Amino acid sequence: MNITKFGHSCLLIEEGSTRILVDPGIYSSGFEELKELDAMLITHKHADHCDVPSIKKVMAANHGIPIFSNEDVRDVLQEVDIDVTPTEDHVPFEIKNISVKPYHILHAEIYEGVFAVPQNTAFVIAEKLFVTGDAVSGIPDEKIDILALPVVAPWGKLSEYLDFARAVKPRVVIPIHDAIGQPGFFAKHPAQLLPQFGIDVVLLENGISTEL
Repeated sequence: MNITKFGHSCLLIEEGSTRILVDPGIYSSGFEELKELDAMLITHKHADHCDVPSIKKVMAANHGIPIFSNEDVRDVLQEVDIDVTPTEDHVPFEIKNISVKPYHILHAEIYEGVFAVPQNTAFVIAEKLFVTGDAVSGIPDEKIDILALPVVAPWGKLSEYLDFARAVKPRVVIPIHDAIGQPGFFAKHPAQLLPQFGIDVVLLENGISTEL
């Protein structure tokens, strides 16, 4: 599997000839004119994961590309005449020849009763990569090879991110959700600590495809 990060939580996943774009948001760039994409996956409606102007650009460069997400995202994108297929919890579907299994996992709560909690859909892609959106809870049924791990957010703390990675037990962690503050700064903590628990950490350079 080849993974290219375009900042924050936006990833291009390439498995064989299948190309999937995940979470094109406002803190990400460089993905807007990608071509020959087979699908988009969007975990939730927050703008750092679902930026409408950027999605329109991707749609223009990839006519007819399907988008898979949840009803929250469908409602947002329907307002600009973009179709979204809502997924069903634990019900796999295929993108070309690649299996994708959605998990409807609660978005982490920033503060009880103050901030609305949107729907959040995590995805296991090709039975290898687990992308959780804004969640550090919920363990998938599959053995996970690669975990895209959030490393800084207003809804979490370092110990929660590390505990989640240890509970999932992937072979490799790739830090994401790191555009808040100094990019790359918070990724150093998992990179220093998780190898002590038998989990490799690979820091992706933006715009560079990495085979994992």
